Amino acid sequence: MPVLVLLILLPSAGSAQDFSFAGFGDARLVDSSGDRSSFQGGLGKLQADRDGGPDFETRSEFAQLIGAASVGLLPELRGFAELRWDPNLRTELDLLDAYLRWRPVSTGNWRWSVKAGAFFPPISLENDGIGWTSPWTLTPSAIDSWVGDELRILGGEAALEWRDGIDDIQLAGALYGWNDPAGDQIAHRGWVFDDSPAGLFGDYRETELGAGRAHATSPAFDTEFAEIDDRPGWYADLSWSRIGLGRVQLLRYDNAVDTAARGAAGLPWHTRFWSLGTSTEFGDFTLLAQGIVGQTTVAPAPAAATTIDFQSAYLLLGWERGQWRFAARVDQFGTVSHHDGPALDLSEHGWSPTISTVWKPLDWLRLTAETLVVDSWRVERLQDGLSPRAVEAQLQFGARVFF
Repeated sequence: MPVLVLLILLPSAGSAQDFSFAGFGDARLVDSSGDRSSFQGGLGKLQADRDGGPDFETRSEFAQLIGAASVGLLPELRGFAELRWDPNLRTELDLLDAYLRWRPVSTGNWRWSVKAGAFFPPISLENDGIGWTSPWTLTPSAIDSWVGDELRILGGEAALEWRDGIDDIQLAGALYGWNDPAGDQIAHRGWVFDDSPAGLFGDYRETELGAGRAHATSPAFDTEFAEIDDRPGWYADLSWSRIGLGRVQLLRYDNAVDTAARGAAGLPWHTRFWSLGTSTEFGDFTLLAQGIVGQTTVAPAPAAATTIDFQSAYLLLGWERGQWRFAARVDQFGTVSHHDGPALDLSEHGWSPTISTVWKPLDWLRLTAETLVVDSWRVERLQDGLSPRAVEAQLQFGARVFF
């Protein structure tokens, strides 16, 4: 379906009168004391690691190039697509999302819309920029790092909205497929902090410990978006916002997987959770708060099921004045594993402070300095010859050029 949407957008862009394209290139200077990251098959919580070197290792890199296109096909029909080139990933060129939206013009209190294709579920309060990025930080919260890495809606959504100029209430629901592996990463690597959401055609690296337990050759890679049980998942989303007060959003997600199903793409994970978030502004300040709680279950054999209870929450306070933005965020996260029979404990817990400073001296240039520390405890690290507790730090300077 995402490929079909892209094929519709490409020939239409040349003839459409309502076409827009924007994007950015991203370069980084990174200093990290992190353990081997999940991108390298390790259990580190950060995107960058010290790569076997000293406590801190500084390096520069070109991070990514992202382009976002939007085209009006009809007055009511619009297409969207975001393409990313990242030389640090196995699949360097990939789609982040691609979908069509039908939203008739409404002059009354009620408005409805439908969309179909591949898109991010409406969970994030932070990431509302091009390429699913945040205006406040380089690295999103643990919640949004996981959403970007494991969740994508490949299906359709219908939404109904009521507004009166002050209040806005919206109810949305979706049916989707191809998200049956979601849950594997939260179980085997736990919560992490990264700003490279999964592409639609890419894959992700299994931890070396997980690959070893499955007797797979390392490095082992798995498909992120796959349909295994041939039945749809769903989500329902309810939000209310009021001018001058803020917004509250409640979402229920359930991929409704049959854990007994088997397929070439691997084992299905039944993942379901609640998400509750709120945002408000007062003066030059913005406050974001969100929590998520849920479970994921896998059953490689009838009497060998594993369930991971997971939860995370964050609080972000941002201050904006002129060309400057400052943000401070605190994350808390944890998982608890339950097994039918003997199995390795995959539980963890931790917290993380983040401080970010953004300066945008020109419309096309954004400079960001960010400090991120993660203090976590995971018993599984003992299997890798490490202490179960790790305190990892990452300092980044990012230069983002918009076009």
